[in-house]
Amino acid sequence: MIHTHSPPTYTTTHTVNHDFQQNVFHMFQPCVQSQLVGMTALRQPEFKQWFDDNAHWLRPYAAFCFMRDVLGSSEHWKWGDAGTNPMPVCAFCSHMC
Repeated sequence: MIHTHSPPTYTTTHTVNHDFQQNVFHMFQPCVQSQLVGMTALRQPEFKQWFDDNAHWLRPYAAFCFMRDVLGSSEHWKWGDAGTNPMPVCAFCSHMC
């Protein structure tokens, strides 16, 4: 027996798409709002001053966190050259900040 289904109508497709978009929007809205608050904080003169005052350890720490996340381990002695010569990653992080 062959079942034939008629294609969905424009209205059905539009409704499904709209409902999906609304669900995604409501699911991610708190994350987006949190990021906007965080970005606003990063632009504050007080934060910029704090960052400048602490860049000597923040940038190497950012490099460490980046490598830890990329390589999946905080055991820097297992990172090979990246664990013994972090300068390329530090340079990358300094351009990002």
